[in-house]
Amino acid sequence: MKRSLFSKWLLTYLTLTLVAILFISGIYQIYINSINENLRRTNEVYLEKIVNHFNYAFDSLDVLVYNLGLEPRITRLTNFDTSLTNYERYGIVDAHRNLSLIARSNSFLQDIYLYIDRPDLLIVNDSAYFGELIELSTLDAFRLSPDTFRSLLAQSHSRTIIRLREWHKESSPLNPLLYIQSIPFVLGSSPRGTLIVSVNENALGEWGENTWFPESVIVVRDAEDRILFTNRDEYYNAPSLIPPYNPEGTPYVQFRSTDSRGWTYTSLVSRENYLRPVRQIGAVALFVALIFFGLNIIIAYFFANRMYQPVKKLMISINDAGYELNQSEFEVIEQVITKSRFEQIRMKKELDTQVLELRQAFLSRVFRGFIKDPLLVQTNLEKFGISISEVGFKVVLFKISREDSRLNDSGVPRFLAQNILEETLSSALAIYSVEIEDRIAFLVSPTVPDESLLWIEDKVRSTAILLQENFDIRCEAGISQTHRYILAFSNAYHESLEAVQNVGVLGTSQVIQYESLQDMKALYEFSLDDEYKLFNFIKLGDLEQALLHIDAIVERNRETHQIKLGYLQCLMFDLVSAIIKSVHHEAFSELINQNSPIQRMMKADNLDTMKKIVLEVVTVACEVYTETDLEKSSALVAEKLERFIQEHFSDMNLNVSKLADEFGMSPTYLSKIYKKETGSTVSTAINSERVSAAEKLLLETNKGIGEIAEEVGYYYSNAFIRFFKGHTGVTPGQYRVLHGKPEE
Repeated sequence: MKRSLFSKWLLTYLTLTLVAILFISGIYQIYINSINENLRRTNEVYLEKIVNHFNYAFDSLDVLVYNLGLEPRITRLTNFDTSLTNYERYGIVDAHRNLSLIARSNSFLQDIYLYIDRPDLLIVNDSAYFGELIELSTLDAFRLSPDTFRSLLAQSHSRTIIRLREWHKESSPLNPLLYIQSIPFVLGSSPRGTLIVSVNENALGEWGENTWFPESVIVVRDAEDRILFTNRDEYYNAPSLIPPYNPEGTPYVQFRSTDSRGWTYTSLVSRENYLRPVRQIGAVALFVALIFFGLNIIIAYFFANRMYQPVKKLMISINDAGYELNQSEFEVIEQVITKSRFEQIRMKKELDTQVLELRQAFLSRVFRGFIKDPLLVQTNLEKFGISISEVGFKVVLFKISREDSRLNDSGVPRFLAQNILEETLSSALAIYSVEIEDRIAFLVSPTVPDESLLWIEDKVRSTAILLQENFDIRCEAGISQTHRYILAFSNAYHESLEAVQNVGVLGTSQVIQYESLQDMKALYEFSLDDEYKLFNFIKLGDLEQALLHIDAIVERNRETHQIKLGYLQCLMFDLVSAIIKSVHHEAFSELINQNSPIQRMMKADNLDTMKKIVLEVVTVACEVYTETDLEKSSALVAEKLERFIQEHFSDMNLNVSKLADEFGMSPTYLSKIYKKETGSTVSTAINSERVSAAEKLLLETNKGIGEIAEEVGYYYSNAFIRFFKGHTGVTPGQYRVLHGKPEE
């Protein structure tokens, strides 16, 4: 039954509309929650900033007042009597200056007053008043009579922070924030003096600049619920903030915090400002929803039309292919798909016959290292159905010794070996085989989770025995280490190849694992010291000592380790490799290529033949160093060494070790060559060059001793002076004087 285009459009439109509503509602709710949380955190951070600002301000005032109370000049003033001497009056002037400096040094301090009880003295940061003159200051600053002022200060104040109105309980047009502290600080003692600090409320309110909510109201109350500060004057008369005092009738959102002093900080944010971002998001969400509803009409028609187009095009294609269209659309499509499925099955059978050959060609190229792109390897593994377990994989390499088989050059030995081994291992492993030259390589990986690969060696060995006993086919097999990465296919193959090549060394087994090669190397001793000594004998061209050293290594291993002939062959391989590695000359490389010592060593079956090959190689190496290597001759080395010292004597790190590294020799060998050619040591040559350069600089320039010391290779002038005197008998300054160039 066909659906009309309208029904498809309507269904699509309703679906898209529902999805849009759900999506916009979800996003809107997420944004609303996020904005509310951000607004809450912003106000909390904002309030915390205020708390920190007030704590910092009053902590700084605490420190300032404490230091003033302990100031010796202030202490002396508090001990004055009613009659003052001229010296004591000078102390008042000094205290006045000190208070003036302090008033200007702290931004939170507006004015500072020091009242001293006995002489009835009031010192402010701009003047000092005695007796009846105090009224001039108290009426102007506090709107207090002198008697009221004195009675309030007669009380003991320990860090009293209070508003002026709260202090004297009288209405006053002035209401500054005061910090009051009696002197001395000892509680219970009669105050001899009192410090009154008028707090700079402009500096205290600097936190309000560029705030997130500039219209917010801040109220700070002390532990006794007295208002200490607010940025709205009308709130000083607020009876309570819970519910918030609201003279304007504006609803507020309230945030509260306290500090260690017991002060309460209240932030009142206008609900209108607080919810403004939420309303903005709501308007945007509504606008987006309206746009979606409008677009859904067009999008629904587009999708409905597109959904019907494939069916329409398919029917046109079926008609063009000659099919009868007198049936329903679904019946026609089913008939076409059924016929196409049968055609695919036929083509798959044809392709399956080629997969095996393609897979073998792919594995052959990967094993030999021709494909190194990991993406290409992974793609082909999936393409050819090659699965590698997380446990890893091994490569097993079979080499057929055809001369031992009655089947000679036919392909039967390989076929038998391949099928028998696959049948033996296939119970728990995925096996993929490929023929490479005269060998068969098997890629094996577990098909069962946590399956071990350790038992493979026994199965491979039983297969080799079966082939030899039943078919007279001799096989040699090598097994790689376990690998887990696809790029290690080539490494695994070469490990198995190296294992196969070393099967003959064991002499007692037809199967060897690559790990066993490491154990073989540990059965004989050829240390780095042995290699280094052999290297030096060859460099010196001392053939006799080189041969004696080789004989000593062989005899030591035979007597101490009692190794078999196969392991001696490995030792001989190491000796030949060390000799070849020690010589870097084209002539030597050509001779080695011509004589092919490695290939001859592989075919050697007795110790005398092996030693003869080693003798030939070491003889050629020594001849190259004694006859053709003119660049490393003693005279040339000494000449180059002298030239290098002349050019680099100013290097402060120049010594025998650095020269040895530069010339590619050991320090002992370099010193020996130089001593032999010149009769002098390398250190003497360096020192002589530096002395000559220093003498020339002392006589031909006016440079200081420090500059000359750096130019001839010394960090410190004292070390240079000692060195110069040790070689000339005089200091650098004396040397100049002796040669008619007085010191400046």
